[in-house]
Amino acid sequence: MPSPNAEPVHITATGADRHELYRVLDIRRKLATGQAYIEEVGRVSSRPPRGNFPTGTRSRMVRIKLTVNDWFLCYAHQYVNANGTDFTGPDPKWIRIDDVIFKQGKPAS
Repeated sequence: MPSPNAEPVHITATGADRHELYRVLDIRRKLATGQAYIEEVGRVSSRPPRGNFPTGTRSRMVRIKLTVNDWFLCYAHQYVNANGTDFTGPDPKWIRIDDVIFKQGKPAS
């Protein structure tokens, strides 16, 4: 159980590790069934992304939280269409498990 006043420990994890945690925690299913929800962080890029994306596609950062208690699960990046609908699913950058945050970056050798 997380400590209410404890500062979380930050651990750097590779993209593969973050995606595996996302899969193991079943965040995609939690979103699909309403057990978790996406909260926009407010960082929406006004520039079009690089690559082969439809006109009007934008990049944004989101928080994913549990519906039952608003517990922060994940901080993620995703692309959205011009009308605001999801173009891609969330790409996890931080994943929180109790008092540990697994964040994007290269782990120390």
